[in-house]
Amino acid sequence: MKKILYILDQPNLYGSEIHVLKLIDMLKHNYDITLLCFNNGPLLERIPKEIHVKVFPMGWLSIGTFPHLINFIKNERFDYIHCHQPKAMLYGSMIGKLLGVKTFVTVHSLPENNRDSYRHVFKRFLVYAFHTTVLFLSELVSSKIIYLTQFSLKKSFFQHKAICIPNWIDVDTEVRIYNSSKTLKLVSIGSVSYQKGVDRLIEALYLVIDLPWELTIIGDGEKKYLSELRERIDLLGLTKRINFLGYKEDTESYLKVSDYFVLLSRGETFGMVYLEAMSVGLSIVAWNIPAVLEVVPSYNLIINSISQLKNIFTKEYAKDYQQRADLNISYVKENFSTSSVLKSYLMIYG
Repeated sequence: MKKILYILDQPNLYGSEIHVLKLIDMLKHNYDITLLCFNNGPLLERIPKEIHVKVFPMGWLSIGTFPHLINFIKNERFDYIHCHQPKAMLYGSMIGKLLGVKTFVTVHSLPENNRDSYRHVFKRFLVYAFHTTVLFLSELVSSKIIYLTQFSLKKSFFQHKAICIPNWIDVDTEVRIYNSSKTLKLVSIGSVSYQKGVDRLIEALYLVIDLPWELTIIGDGEKKYLSELRERIDLLGLTKRINFLGYKEDTESYLKVSDYFVLLSRGETFGMVYLEAMSVGLSIVAWNIPAVLEVVPSYNLIINSISQLKNIFTKEYAKDYQQRADLNISYVKENFSTSSVLKSYLMIYG
């Protein structure tokens, strides 16, 4: 059985980490898998017992740890190294090149996505330049580059060795659709950050303050940004209508009792949470960005202005709710199934 080493920097429970967890679950019967992380984190508690786990505490400048990391990988004689997240991509691909091990990198975020998490102009420039350099070097020395969307694939520095393998999701055969007749229940899931557009979602909802809605926000964020949001919400008189729940592991239960999933991101590389929402029949409200246009069908509400959010309250839009629910579920089943993605990974790993 061939041996695969997956490398992660931060084993949290967000998009890239859940992607790796699902990848391990999908392939654990086909390969001997080891997960190596540069930190401890909640993801490690969810790794199947039969998977080998190794933690090498390592920062960007932990030069002293680097030889130990090389020796570990060399002694284990892995057939493949597969890296996720920028630091893991850079160090893992360099070690793979040094040891002659076939190395894959999966690009979960583009430099502009990292940049868009910040508002200060100079900091945005530095972050963009740094992540562009890391991505270029990682792609340069890797054997194969995996992107999650066709849009992001076009950004690759080395098109000849880049491919697109999307995220995937299993859809329940029995889906309960909830459509309230009075107050619309909106839910937003993701990191509470400037990049995810939580600030403009709040401004959009203020424009429909006289209409019946309530919003649940699930996800963690920086204290400063959260404080700014709460101050703005209080100033706009929306405190009783917007509920911050923080991080929740079981997001599906919240999706199933909501009417619309709303996420007005400034940038996404894929947006797994859109699939999760559509898989339980929710209609989507999203901002018009390339990744959204590729993942979310156009019969959902894709907006260019915060004033367009009001469309979900119209009778004309509401009457097609069940039809959109059925279409979204079918769309996810047909385009993002586990079986098709499994074939792709078995093909590239061999």
